[in-house]
Amino acid sequence: MSEEITVKDAAKAIATSKALLASIIAAFTLMSAVGIAILEWRVSVNVAEALAAQDLGTDAKIVAMDSAIADNKRTGSENAEDIEQNRERVEAAFAALLGRQNDP
Repeated sequence: MSEEITVKDAAKAIATSKALLASIIAAFTLMSAVGIAILEWRVSVNVAEALAAQDLGTDAKIVAMDSAIADNKRTGSENAEDIEQNRERVEAAFAALLGRQNDP
């Protein structure tokens, strides 16, 4: 007993195969689009995290620079006071020296 396949049956089988193939292609395309979207989202998250870390590093550098500037201002003020005291000492020494020279 052999089964005979008619042209009509073959056409139905081909149409079903085409529909299944189209469904598989559509599913693959959809999954690819979803995968690419997830990948792009993950990359943007990683980039945002890297930029945020860079910003934190930059903020820390700015704070360190502000601290260094404040330290330098403080040191500059101390140095200015020392210079003024030394100037007064030198003037006093010259005055004493000149006063002694004028005495004899």
